Amino acid sequence: MNNHATGLPRQSARVGVVALGRLVLALGAAPFRRIGLVEAFSRWAQRQRDVSGCPALLFGVAGRRVMLVTGADLSRHILDAAPDERAYIESGLKRSSMAFLAPTALTISHGDAWARRRTFNERVLDLDAAPGDRAALLTAIRSAFGTPLDSEEDVRERMRVVMLNLVVGEHAPASLGADIDYLIRLVNNPMRRAILGRFAAGRRSRFYTALRRARDEADAHSLLARSRDAAIVRGAEFGDDEAIEQVPHWMFPFTGSASDLLIRTLTMIGSRPDAWRRIEDELAAGTPTLDPEGIDSLAFIEACIQETGRLFPPVTRTFHTAPLGDTVNGVAVPADIEVVHFFPLLQRDPASSSDAETFRPEQWLVGASEMRPTSNLFLSGAREYPGRELVLFILKAAIATHVARHQRHIAAPSLGSDPVPFSYPRHEVEFLAGRPAQPSSDQTPTVEAG
Repeated sequence: MNNHATGLPRQSARVGVVALGRLVLALGAAPFRRIGLVEAFSRWAQRQRDVSGCPALLFGVAGRRVMLVTGADLSRHILDAAPDERAYIESGLKRSSMAFLAPTALTISHGDAWARRRTFNERVLDLDAAPGDRAALLTAIRSAFGTPLDSEEDVRERMRVVMLNLVVGEHAPASLGADIDYLIRLVNNPMRRAILGRFAAGRRSRFYTALRRARDEADAHSLLARSRDAAIVRGAEFGDDEAIEQVPHWMFPFTGSASDLLIRTLTMIGSRPDAWRRIEDELAAGTPTLDPEGIDSLAFIEACIQETGRLFPPVTRTFHTAPLGDTVNGVAVPADIEVVHFFPLLQRDPASSSDAETFRPEQWLVGASEMRPTSNLFLSGAREYPGRELVLFILKAAIATHVARHQRHIAAPSLGSDPVPFSYPRHEVEFLAGRPAQPSSDQTPTVEAG
């Protein structure tokens, strides 16, 4: 492969036994320092990067060779290109995990297969081409979030309802939601999968049988109905098994990463009275009942989602490998090594910005003068999630409904001021009555008690 000029240092950094020992000590001391393991690991990696001057750390763990990406430029280079054997493809760890549920999933594809599956997913998830489908989805979101929220699990359950309505329609079987949640837990946990995977074959078979039946009976505005049309367009190049195995990736983010992002954004704006008031002003400037185009125009709500996702990424890591190896301005990427992108490390790096630990949604608005920060909320480059706009639409509509209709908010005291804690303070989160209270000028920001 070519040596790409990206301004990266001309060296590689191998992590020795002493440095790994320091990592073990840092992780062990994390509870006593009252920080999370994610923060302890990220700070250790940043120190190793700063000492070596290299954007990649090479070491071995659990019998595997690993390259941890610690530089934003190197990460961008790896993610930008389309998955291909001559560049970067899914790692063996990622492939074995997702193949348990969907062997032909887009996320573990490369080359010509990736190109075909990418086109299929883009066509199905592009609701901009079907105004009626977007209007139906907005109605489902407003119905699901039409009453006040009272817990994190309540938020996930409502997102599950939205997901089933979007994918199948009003009469979706509830078993699909329960089955995908169970199966994706196995995908994400290698140890659990090793123990329980063989016993889950029946449940996986039941899930796909129900999914095929649901596709035959799906509402006209659903993704499954759209997938029938898209499969016909692809003709013999895109078979039934291949089409149906794309569906799980449309489903499981809703009660996982999308729910996490929604809860965290609601908590962030509920902890920041100024942000809450600005959202109220944005909603007041629109029509009393925002249509899909009105939801699209909610720029500040979208900026809050993006900034929350930068500070607390709901998907923390992804794995790739370079079958032929690579050299990026002198930084060697060995062939077949596990290349790990750890997004909390990359997105909260003080070396990249003095505002790395500050909540600044304004930097995501169109026309912002400064360079946008590093964020892989929906990945980036060729690998960007094909349902990015769809997920943003759902989250913006849910937040708009919550703020406009309910005298309730979600807050965590440590999110009320900067710097923002490195890890999302789930143990602090409260569901409170009323709007966020505006603090007086000589008070520390507080929230109204419920």
